[in-house]
Amino acid sequence: MLAYVSDAVETKDGATRTQRGAKVPWLLRRFNLDPATGFGIFVPGLFVMAFGGAMTWHWIFNIGSAIMLTGMTYVVVAVMFTALKQRFERKSDVTSAAG
Repeated sequence: MLAYVSDAVETKDGATRTQRGAKVPWLLRRFNLDPATGFGIFVPGLFVMAFGGAMTWHWIFNIGSAIMLTGMTYVVVAVMFTALKQRFERKSDVTSAAG
């Protein structure tokens, strides 16, 4: 199950799931997004937003909100790409086992 999480996880033979012949579309192979990066964008945005709110500086608060939304959008896109990769890899596992 862990091999489905990311391309960074290698199997016993040193190959990742997509290197072993899974038919994943080129767009999904091109981007290897990590949701932790999105959380790394989200947390500073949270602090900027809290600081702006505490000082009643509305424009700082709005900048913090934009940073937070950017981070969470990144997380959602990363999880979506990972789920789509899993779907295509499982389809190729089923077809290779049947054929």
